[in-house]
Amino acid sequence: MDVLKSIVPQLILIGILTSINGFLAATEMALVSLDKNRIIALARKGEKKAKRLEKLVANPSNFLSTIQVGITFAGFFSSAYAATGISDELSVFLNELNIPNSKQYAVIIITLILSYLTLVFGELVPKRIALKSPRTVAMIAVIPMVLLSKITYPFVKLLSFSTNTVVRLIGFKPKDTDEKISEEEIRVLVDIGYKHGAVNTTEKELIEGVFEFNDKVAKEIMTDRKDVFEIEEKADLNELMNQMTLVKFSRIPVYRNHKRNIVGVLYVKDLLRVAHDVGFINIDISKIMREPYVVQENERIDLLFKKIVKSKKHMAILKNNKGDYTGIVTLEDVLEELVGEIYDEHDDTERDLL
Repeated sequence: MDVLKSIVPQLILIGILTSINGFLAATEMALVSLDKNRIIALARKGEKKAKRLEKLVANPSNFLSTIQVGITFAGFFSSAYAATGISDELSVFLNELNIPNSKQYAVIIITLILSYLTLVFGELVPKRIALKSPRTVAMIAVIPMVLLSKITYPFVKLLSFSTNTVVRLIGFKPKDTDEKISEEEIRVLVDIGYKHGAVNTTEKELIEGVFEFNDKVAKEIMTDRKDVFEIEEKADLNELMNQMTLVKFSRIPVYRNHKRNIVGVLYVKDLLRVAHDVGFINIDISKIMREPYVVQENERIDLLFKKIVKSKKHMAILKNNKGDYTGIVTLEDVLEELVGEIYDEHDDTERDLL
């Protein structure tokens, strides 16, 4: 009983040190698992703790060193008190029981018990909690961590310098250790979100469309020239009006002499405007057609999209490396690679409705 009374203060102190170890272990796990983009967003909204967290996680080397200093000191003092105090008392107790080598046995027993308690209550349990609720733990820990970082600043600077030196010696740059998220990782996260209902079908298709957008070239999405409705530069519009009404296109490629030689694009709105003034019979297509926008058929569609938008021409005439006309691509074709099929009033959607 006297032995128990004499070690109570030491047990309390070891409990406090183990709690500090657990707090730091939880903080480390929380900060590493934290959604940094979410914290940045909260910081932009003016949340004070989020601003402090943003500064803290901006330099992972510093906060990890701060935590490691704290854990090292907590573990050191905990072991020291256990070895000098509790193990001595236990040694006396074992000696009274006539157990040989009582001092050595006492040290081993106390070390095993302390290691178990530290591992469970100072590491595993706190880290499990932090992994479940990283943001909550990080918000609780941010102010103590700021204070601790100021106290341990000299040690942290020394550790950071030493760590960076070793990292350089083994062939890495310290600033290159920031985590980079790959396209494949995002796809995996989207798949997981889709399976758990956090991402719906439309969102999943949009995200996949974005990733595939720069993997395709214009040739893959074009309308082949054999399927394109074209008109001859000197065509009689009265004869073509019925055909033009049936196809219902707003832009029509114009060729000269043969269909491989596209020289312009006729905008139906230009045709109707001029026809209103002079009549169809008096229209000269060559005078109202517009300059064709020509691109290579192997142009990446993400670059083609930018060019079409910049040119303000919604149709591109595609040519191969030999300069031969191979087909057309419209702005709608490009957008459909991102958002899926786009139906307008001229598209036949009856089969989709059945």
